[in-house]
Amino acid sequence: MTLFRFARSERYLPKDRTTEAEDVIKMKVARKTVAIFTPEELQLVLDNTREVWLPWILIGAFAGVRTFEVLRMDWSCVRWEQKLIDLPPEVTKVNERRIIPMCDALMKKLSPWRDARGPVCGDKVPQREIEQIVAKAKLVLPDFHWKHNALRHAYGSYRTALTQNVPQVALEMGNSVGMVKRHYLEAKTFEEGLRWFQISCRWRRRNERATLFCVGSRRQFDLPPSLFLQSVTAFRFRPILLESATSLLAFPSIRRSSSAS
Repeated sequence: MTLFRFARSERYLPKDRTTEAEDVIKMKVARKTVAIFTPEELQLVLDNTREVWLPWILIGAFAGVRTFEVLRMDWSCVRWEQKLIDLPPEVTKVNERRIIPMCDALMKKLSPWRDARGPVCGDKVPQREIEQIVAKAKLVLPDFHWKHNALRHAYGSYRTALTQNVPQVALEMGNSVGMVKRHYLEAKTFEEGLRWFQISCRWRRRNERATLFCVGSRRQFDLPPSLFLQSVTAFRFRPILLESATSLLAFPSIRRSSSAS
């Protein structure tokens, strides 16, 4: 279809006539569930990845950046103070700038590279590393296998589960809203999203307050059960509306909390 449209735009075909391709009935393709890693499988991958390749795994899993985009990245793309990854147009797939928030787990695990300079990955052929990861992981989990694009798919699935904000996730991933809705909406639960991004939520007693905190972070928040817990996201604690009150309880945003971390 794209070829015929191009030919028409270049006036190789008349504009007032339909082509044979346009008259072909489109086949309905069954929707497939995207393959993702579980938190346990991700830990197994991290345990068996050489240090030089760890940034690729971490940025893919906790920021959803495509593999070839990570291979193009420079450490200057990581804005540590703002807790953001800023991808310039020459790095992204669609040649558009993309800004992605960094969760506490990613900040903590990437901290050894905080003063790093130059390319994020010196080696540009991850396939060799994947083969080594799989070989080592099978010693622990014989059924383990590498899933294509599973790091990015996992980010999309768990991030959507946490935020329930399809346009936001689409913007972070550089995807269309329709793509995120088809593949990631309702793929995982809110609780599974908390586990992936290493956020713990513990209720002290029924009808009492809950403690929400990020693993590896000193920040801790007390939440009464009257709050809509589903509105809490992994990266940005936005204002949450009280069920029985007119006031808003505002949690620190990225900018305000980054100075304390």
